[in-house]
Amino acid sequence: MDQPSEEPTEQPRPATLDVIITDPDIVERRATDLTDQTMRFRSWIKSECMMPDDELDGLVAATARYMAGVIDCRKCGRCCTLPSIGVNEADSARLARRLGMSQAAFGRKYVTVYEAEEGITGPCPFLKDLSCKVYEDRPDTCRGFPYLEAPGFRRRMLMLLSASFYCPLVFNTLEALKRRLPWRAKRRRSR
Repeated sequence: MDQPSEEPTEQPRPATLDVIITDPDIVERRATDLTDQTMRFRSWIKSECMMPDDELDGLVAATARYMAGVIDCRKCGRCCTLPSIGVNEADSARLARRLGMSQAAFGRKYVTVYEAEEGITGPCPFLKDLSCKVYEDRPDTCRGFPYLEAPGFRRRMLMLLSASFYCPLVFNTLEALKRRLPWRAKRRRSR
């Protein structure tokens, strides 16, 4: 007897842009210019957007994948210059092994406590000429960044707004979403 086949789930069509900005300096200037608009977009997403979370997360992930196909993150490195790059025990063990040192020695040399969390003080000591020298063994924080494909986009909007100032992938994804979703970008008039 034939088993019923599962219908393939339709992947959301990504939001796109005509012009994608890849230069981090231009991204920073444009993000600064658009701060008020992006904050209004964040408010709309959190309080007025009626799209279910899973549908919104799917659209964001599809858009991020599209942007990642156009933007080569490894030519930027801005995220590697943040004040602290989070590391966990598994990261420390993996990196220590990679560098041929004990985990304790790795911790003494590279790990500091920053705002109650362990991290590598930025800029990352493993970034050389915009290339990660430990890419295959990089911390989980780096593997997941910028978290656009993870569930919970609505909850992470403030973190993503902050990242849009230095990350071309986040900036362009947010700009594409602003153009795709049915919200009003115009300023509200004073009464």
